[in-house]
Amino acid sequence: MNLKVMERTDDGKILITFISLTLNTITITYDQHLEFLTFMDFYVSKLSAARELKTWSVNNPGKTLLDKLTASDIAYSILCYENGIDVWMERFQMKQMNTAARYAYTHTATLKYHCPPGTKLKAYQDGWTQQGRDYYHTLLEKIKGLKVNKELWEVMRDNWRMYLNKNRRGSFMHVAASMGGHNGAEMEEDDMLDEEDINHAHAIDLPDDDIED
Repeated sequence: MNLKVMERTDDGKILITFISLTLNTITITYDQHLEFLTFMDFYVSKLSAARELKTWSVNNPGKTLLDKLTASDIAYSILCYENGIDVWMERFQMKQMNTAARYAYTHTATLKYHCPPGTKLKAYQDGWTQQGRDYYHTLLEKIKGLKVNKELWEVMRDNWRMYLNKNRRGSFMHVAASMGGHNGAEMEEDDMLDEEDINHAHAIDLPDDDIED
């Protein structure tokens, strides 16, 4: 399991600089934006398969990942990260232990916004707590508001293109560089990583999201 650990507040929140943007904000520097761009790369992008992203980018020249992924995608990814990061980190630590230490280890990490694994749910329930649902909708409305701020979102697209050009490596960047990168049009199908490789590059379990209203 490979994780890109994001900075968190005392109550477990991430991307505070991004979430704190207001509807009156018209610009954000690259450095201020870097944490959000990194999260988009390592987590939000995983909601779409690599070849789906490649096809979309070919059919939508000039557009970026920020155009492809919805406010719902971003909000749900934030929710899932904050919900599961403690459990993921505990599992990661256990994988580094020998068999005896792993057997003696006492689990302490819990999901923040979801019922524990093994909980018997009523029919049609998905296990998310009301706190998690409320938090998701708060995030969703906030991000929807930012996305309609056209001047700010254009600056964010430019920052994404800069991020692409600064981070050439064997991850989502390599597969979908054309989604905002200057050299994307030169990428060939054979240059892409297999979808299976991408799914293992930065493993994270994110359930399918609903289509944004």
